[in-house]
Amino acid sequence: MLNSKYIIHAFAIIDLVILLMIYLLKHPNMGKSMKNNIINHFKEHKALNIIGILASFLPIIILFPTWMLTYEKMYYTATYMPILIGVGAWIPFIICCINFIFFHKKWLTILVIVLGLLFSFCIFAMIALALSKFFYFFIAGTPYFVAIILILCCIIVWTKFIKLKKKAYIITSSVLTLVIIVSLLFGIFNLLPVYFNSGAVVFAIEDEYQICWSTSTTTTGYVEINGIKYTDSTAGIMNVSTLHKTIVPRNVLDETKSYSIHSNGITLSRAYLTAKTSSISKEYSFRPVDASDGLQIYNFSDNHFYKSGAIQASRYFGNKLDFIIANGDHINDVSTEWEITFVYDILAKMTSSSIPVIITRGNHETVGSILDKLPNYYASKTNNFYYSVNFGDVKFLVLDIGSDMEDTNKTISTTADFTQYRKVEQQWLKTIANDPNYLEDGINHVVSLCHIAFPISEKCNNDICNNMIQNLESLNTSILISGHSHKVEYFEPDTSTNRANFPVVLGSVRSDYYNNEGLGGAQFTGTAIEITGNTMTLKFTNSKLEVREEHVITLK
Repeated sequence: MLNSKYIIHAFAIIDLVILLMIYLLKHPNMGKSMKNNIINHFKEHKALNIIGILASFLPIIILFPTWMLTYEKMYYTATYMPILIGVGAWIPFIICCINFIFFHKKWLTILVIVLGLLFSFCIFAMIALALSKFFYFFIAGTPYFVAIILILCCIIVWTKFIKLKKKAYIITSSVLTLVIIVSLLFGIFNLLPVYFNSGAVVFAIEDEYQICWSTSTTTTGYVEINGIKYTDSTAGIMNVSTLHKTIVPRNVLDETKSYSIHSNGITLSRAYLTAKTSSISKEYSFRPVDASDGLQIYNFSDNHFYKSGAIQASRYFGNKLDFIIANGDHINDVSTEWEITFVYDILAKMTSSSIPVIITRGNHETVGSILDKLPNYYASKTNNFYYSVNFGDVKFLVLDIGSDMEDTNKTISTTADFTQYRKVEQQWLKTIANDPNYLEDGINHVVSLCHIAFPISEKCNNDICNNMIQNLESLNTSILISGHSHKVEYFEPDTSTNRANFPVVLGSVRSDYYNNEGLGGAQFTGTAIEITGNTMTLKFTNSKLEVREEHVITLK
């Protein structure tokens, strides 16, 4: 499989050799003639030809350093993709050589520049897609791209770089000025239409629900249950944001079985100058977890900005689904509010905003420019991402290792404080492990959740992680369900791979075909979990709702 990439480059080189041979056959005395023709052509349009040569090399320069990172995913998802990319990388260079040897045409040089830039963009897009960075570059970066385009348009029009007739110049300048004015109005005054960017998500955490949603522009927000308002506010002040989190008691929503979300558009949110625009609301029915027929749960992680496959896979239990476990790395970083909105959107679609979600923080949710906002808009307790929640007779213990890198890693060292964070979490675990009342009446089993499977991770073989394992063992943890590794795999306890006395599950891969991860998000395999009495059944199921593997364990 991997040899085909070398074959592509070999063909390209052979093509160039054939071209030279054809020229030699047509021009036996080619040396001097060919040299003079190339030199003359180069001198005739020197700047244009330099740009053309650079543009012809650009796709190849992008391709070679990144090929090994993406080739297997591209090949596995669609065999034609690496061939198209490999051939495309060489086309501008081959045309450039043909033009220099045979035609010496200005329009061919322009074509080389266009194709070089186009193929470079396409290769960059495919690589970004394969590395799960596509959405970050092309969606989170959209405002910057728009700003660059507007600035370039201004320079071109106002400096008269492109000569236009008077009427055309007036029309172009007027349209451009109008676009800039509208952009400024929307950007400064938030005069965008107000609508919900996502459905509501009901995060379950301890004895409360944290209901989250997103709006198109800055708004205030509140949840209403049976006539009672629960506001998104801090110290008596309504939070003005595109993201909202409102805390409600679990027993209230479980009994009422319905709720509504409300947002009021806010502009000019400044001292002594605040204005309200329009109001929006949406009602939802709610179905509390019903453990009378056992618990039906779907666990997924590591979808990295892809929706369709994971959503389809989560349909395995149909209307019997009790809740979702969102086990981290649903985005690539936390750099924009739009990325948090993405998490809301996929979870709202999975749950129809009518059943709960338990969420863990993945290592990709520990990087980004607005990390300080994440506790405000994710399920968290006292700004931490470790907590517990009871459903049926099972206590779900949500743990958080944080980053998969040491604090001293140059990538995160400036702001990282995960070592201290883990120590505090370790103390929390130790306290509840020593509490004889930790397992309340009716709670018989402990299931732990953590994005990183620290009992099998070489990167977490330290005192803190080993102590966490010991505390989980003292709590009679039945199983740890994790993600992070982009595979589905079951590890028996007390083995050379798994240091714990409980089994560990890696529960997700972006593929329908087991552990060969694909390029896109249409294929996905997650974990369908059913708990009945003392028995847990784990099934690795894909977006075709096929069962790929099954394990049955007895809960402690």
